[in-house]
Amino acid sequence: MYSFEFNAPTKIICERGAIAKAGALAAELGSKALICTGGGSLKRNGSLDIIINSLNENNIGYAVYEGIPSDPEIKDVDIGVSVCVEEKCDLLIAAGGGSVIDCAKAIGLAAANNCPVSELECLKPKHPMLPLIAIPTTAGTASEVTKMSIITDNAKKKKTVIATDKIIPSVAVLDVNTTLSMPPEVAAATGMDALTHAIESYLSDKASVMTQMLALEAIRLISRNLHSSVYNNKNIEAREAMLLGQMYAGLGFSNTSTALVHSMSRPLGVYYGIPHGEANAVLLPAVMEYNMPACAHKMAEIAKAMGIDSVLKGDTDYAKALVVRLYEMLDTLPLRKRLGEMGVRLSDLEAMAESGYDAASTWVNPRKPTIDEMVEIYKKIM
Repeated sequence: MYSFEFNAPTKIICERGAIAKAGALAAELGSKALICTGGGSLKRNGSLDIIINSLNENNIGYAVYEGIPSDPEIKDVDIGVSVCVEEKCDLLIAAGGGSVIDCAKAIGLAAANNCPVSELECLKPKHPMLPLIAIPTTAGTASEVTKMSIITDNAKKKKTVIATDKIIPSVAVLDVNTTLSMPPEVAAATGMDALTHAIESYLSDKASVMTQMLALEAIRLISRNLHSSVYNNKNIEAREAMLLGQMYAGLGFSNTSTALVHSMSRPLGVYYGIPHGEANAVLLPAVMEYNMPACAHKMAEIAKAMGIDSVLKGDTDYAKALVVRLYEMLDTLPLRKRLGEMGVRLSDLEAMAESGYDAASTWVNPRKPTIDEMVEIYKKIM
């Protein structure tokens, strides 16, 4: 007998050129949009103009909050809330990478509940966030379909994890054209982030038949299209497969949580500013090697979804082959391979492990670690 709960966004649109529908979609949700964007690529590739023209055609007012950084901080959310309130916006459009969408989600939730973002991690919000149209321009975080927003709290040296059904976007618009300007290193980091989401969702203690189905298809799509997406941005089919795969992974992990890789990668972002996808990429093979005694059968299923063959056909053989493949993937992508290359110091490993140990995602990992074991994983990839 199958028993599970599954939550997903109201609407997912996957279509080339779909950002031109932003205005019509916004007209169903409100009358004035706060457009949230990042560092300027949206302007350079013409996507911002397409969105604004669509809003104008549908008589939707707008204000623009641009310059949202990678790994947004509480102050970035606070600025966005001020703009949203002052401009009397009643919906948001987030067009950018996962950081932009996470920031917009936090802005929408804080504005709707009239409370500081710093309280949203522990507070059960009374109201859902303002309606949000999420348009990802990278293929990794799947924030456009998840019930999570990650915001850096530098004062506490931690990542604030806002997790609530009230933060799921109203509409997710998957338009591969918005991802074509991604440089190789961003495509690699976000792609490995998506693969990590899928693998950890599949292995999570909270996995169900529904999430595992999504995770395996995500693993299949991502593993078979990642390198083409990274090294040939004209391969639109590969970029589209990545965009779809990362969304499937997001639908999965939004219901299962991620696991130990994410618990250990977040402190790397807080302490050293290491991009989230790159931190996941360097940790993934080592954590899977650590997990193997607890979940060899599931790892074997992941290996098969990735098209990995093993001369010996036992679960452990497939699991070992999976670990080897993950190390090979990291070696062949334009990412840093060791924590030492990223400036990580041995003196910080224990504090980072203690921070990761306390994360909820640690306790759905198939193998339950000690702090000392987490330190050893960090050391293994120094």
